[in-house]
Amino acid sequence: MTQAFLPPELGMKLDEAKLWTAILSYAGEPIRLGTANAALTFELAERPAPAGAALIVEGAEGAKALISLTSFPFKALFNSDLQPAELFDLPDGLRGAILEGIVAMIAGALPAHRAGALRLAGTGSVGGLSDRPEMKRLRWFAVSLRGLAPEPITFDFGVDPVVLGRALGSGTFAARPVWSDLKTRLTAEVSLALGAIDLPVAEARALRPGDFVVLAESVGRTAVLHAGDLAIDLKAENGRWTVTARRTERRWRAETRSGASRMSDNPSAGGLTVALDFDLGRTTVPIADLESWQPGAIVALDLPAPKEGLEITVRANGEVIGTGDLVRLDDRVAVRLTRLNLSR
Repeated sequence: MTQAFLPPELGMKLDEAKLWTAILSYAGEPIRLGTANAALTFELAERPAPAGAALIVEGAEGAKALISLTSFPFKALFNSDLQPAELFDLPDGLRGAILEGIVAMIAGALPAHRAGALRLAGTGSVGGLSDRPEMKRLRWFAVSLRGLAPEPITFDFGVDPVVLGRALGSGTFAARPVWSDLKTRLTAEVSLALGAIDLPVAEARALRPGDFVVLAESVGRTAVLHAGDLAIDLKAENGRWTVTARRTERRWRAETRSGASRMSDNPSAGGLTVALDFDLGRTTVPIADLESWQPGAIVALDLPAPKEGLEITVRANGEVIGTGDLVRLDDRVAVRLTRLNLSR
């Protein structure tokens, strides 16, 4: 009997990354605020143009964030045709009074224990302010605040994820169930591929233990999380894996035959390729968590560092076919195959 190869189990980090993912699970959904009929909607966004104007806002504990106003209902509230970009052409005293009023209006719509002490702490350009040392870790959101005026207030909001997490409080903020509550109990097995390569069937069939497969130069900086046909692209940021994209990646499969045999005896396989994945490990997660891993979310997997000698699981078209270990060839990372289960 052939022994099955099983990838190692991966652990989970239960830190502020889980809170960050919970926050992002609300993206695109109107969040009701304490003010009657007021609701806030946000999406993860890119940093605004560096030359754009921004406000520094400061919370009760001194933590700072940036606001770059994109629209404000000046006409409805003040019968003025003023545009956000024109605010910074006004005399200092008038500009300061208007900006303080805008910040107070935004802060007043938020729950008092979350942002009640929010105040204006300065102005400048997006590029100049976000390049400050205390602003280096900013993540940006496009925010729409409706219900305070006939037209929404919209702005880009830059904040350090740790600061945002502290402001919201990990004890009072849970991930929004994406499906029904049942989906929080159902689980799916996921595997994390450190690298992948497509080979013609003939070349894949010729592989032997001791062969080397050279991986892409991005090893250690990018990875792919697989759950069935779902592929979640990740990149390493500040020691964590952040989601960059979700996509469907259909592997060539035959339900009743092993990956090994269908590579070797399919008479029409000459023009086909075999997708080889090189996995760091596998784990089981709630399906609701899997759905919450949208672009920008932090996937809190406790992953081993990709160092020389690390055991790697090899998959062909999604099926486990062997193992290998990481080695370095000059300035590239490769996998040295140690065991293979292929019918020749």
